[in-house]
Amino acid sequence: MAKPLSSALRARAEPIWRAQHEHPFVRGIGDGTLDLEKFKHWVRQDYLFLIEYCRLFGLAAARAPDLETLTRFAALLAATARTEMDLHRAYAREFGISDAELEREPMADPAVLLQEMDPGRCRLAVPERPRARGKRDTNV
Repeated sequence: MAKPLSSALRARAEPIWRAQHEHPFVRGIGDGTLDLEKFKHWVRQDYLFLIEYCRLFGLAAARAPDLETLTRFAALLAATARTEMDLHRAYAREFGISDAELEREPMADPAVLLQEMDPGRCRLAVPERPRARGKRDTNV
């Protein structure tokens, strides 16, 4: 019997999976040695990423080939803009980061790539980030 697709994909991604789990940032979170200021920086940058990710869902909805796909991307946009952003702001406050600080945070260079995407050339092959996919099975 053939391996399920998810098992085959996971096997191919093993080196990436291992590298992510062995990254000093991830290890530091796991063992409690990560500098708190580095983590706070990540929280602020992730907030900015979520804003840009909302824009990506909006772009995907605008370019959807049919109403069903448009509706799916619009729902992902709404869930991210409302629920996930609210959760992220609440989480940031637990670390002493105010909403105003989140809004004033300058975008770090890697995050600028999402913001500066050329909508005319954007290919939307991967509609959800791994965090969202882990919450439920999607068929987008």
